Amino acid sequence: MNGLRVLITGGRAPCALDLARGFAARGAEVYAAECLEHPLCAASRAVKQTFRVPPPAQNPAGYAAALRDIVRSKQIGLLLPTCEEIFYISEHRGSFGPGCRVLAPPLGTLRELHSKWAFIALCARLGFAVPQTVRLGGEREAQIAGELPRRRPGEAAYILKPEFSRFSSGVSRHQTLDEARAEARRTGGTWVAQTFVAGEMLCTYGVAHEGRLLAHAAYRAPQTASGASVCFAPDADPAAREWVSRFVERTNFSGQLAFDFIRTEEGALLPIECNPRATSGVHLLLAPQIQGAEVNAVVSRVATAASEAGKTGVGSEAQRPADLLDALAHPEHVRETILAAPAKTPMLRLPMLGSGLSQLHSPRKFARWLRDYRGSRDVLLQQEDRMMLPQALRMMRELRSRARRLGLTMSEASVHDIVWNGQPIGAEVGHEPDR
Repeated sequence: MNGLRVLITGGRAPCALDLARGFAARGAEVYAAECLEHPLCAASRAVKQTFRVPPPAQNPAGYAAALRDIVRSKQIGLLLPTCEEIFYISEHRGSFGPGCRVLAPPLGTLRELHSKWAFIALCARLGFAVPQTVRLGGEREAQIAGELPRRRPGEAAYILKPEFSRFSSGVSRHQTLDEARAEARRTGGTWVAQTFVAGEMLCTYGVAHEGRLLAHAAYRAPQTASGASVCFAPDADPAAREWVSRFVERTNFSGQLAFDFIRTEEGALLPIECNPRATSGVHLLLAPQIQGAEVNAVVSRVATAASEAGKTGVGSEAQRPADLLDALAHPEHVRETILAAPAKTPMLRLPMLGSGLSQLHSPRKFARWLRDYRGSRDVLLQQEDRMMLPQALRMMRELRSRARRLGLTMSEASVHDIVWNGQPIGAEVGHEPDR
């Protein structure tokens, strides 16, 4: 990828850091754009320069203008969003010039996938099995007649969550739909009540292009911190890949997308929500892979057409197995789906340690945590980026200060300046701007 100039946004995210390192190792020139003062990417040797830009949630026009300036001055060929700033970039996706590929689908597509109500409605229209789901508040009540799993004694009947949310924020359990209705009325806004489905959470991340699934990773989250996964155990369930492939084909989707499923005791997959952006599944695809594993038996190859080699810079890598970076930068050259088979489970060591401390009170839980910790590989702290630990601590202090100033939780503070809850771009989001 020599000669490719990449601008990665959302440089606070570990997945953005992992992508930056991957592109730089392949010869690309990597830049990052962030509204935090101390994002992770700013301390990485893989990133040539990090630009501080206005917060998109509070100043979307200023954010887009700053990105356009960077794209123009640095001759960026690929603009790669990783977090919820993708919604604000999508609103301006046609303004970055013909020489820059913007990996952001139209805003209407993103909104349908980001909404926990609209996504389930879309899945039902496409013929997928879904949990029974009810929209409460806002517009008039509506219902999707989906699966009604058997309840065990003492189990909640419904899970109530905001239509737009992240990190399991605002989620509550209720014994009846009337209880969920009452809570939605009390709180205000638009909510989604979904029948509780017993089973195991399964997450996926993938990249698609014009209805073809190019890269796919599926994983479980044995350890979490503040509602977010911090350990990503690979899962080779072929049903997950088949489900995602069908969804991508039926929607003719292009871009990054991630799904959360409940895998029932019978092995069925029921979709819960979709994140149309990068997620931690990136780490599974970028990690050192098991060589010769059955899951990787079908290896995708980069196209070798001589007429294309001069344009794309991939001619010298023609016989190299394709990877996630090819799927993002040169999707037309990826012929078959790239499947993640990491040699070791990826984890985020710092929040993983915090998760362990919170489980010291339970010998059984702590023993399970210790097993997961010992069997995992950190994706954040690496030898070539020795300043990453102090940078991560500086970023945490910055977010903690923001949380105190605005009266937010740490999870809320971490996305305060990039969050999008379906409102028209430019509408007020309820907090003062950071700069």
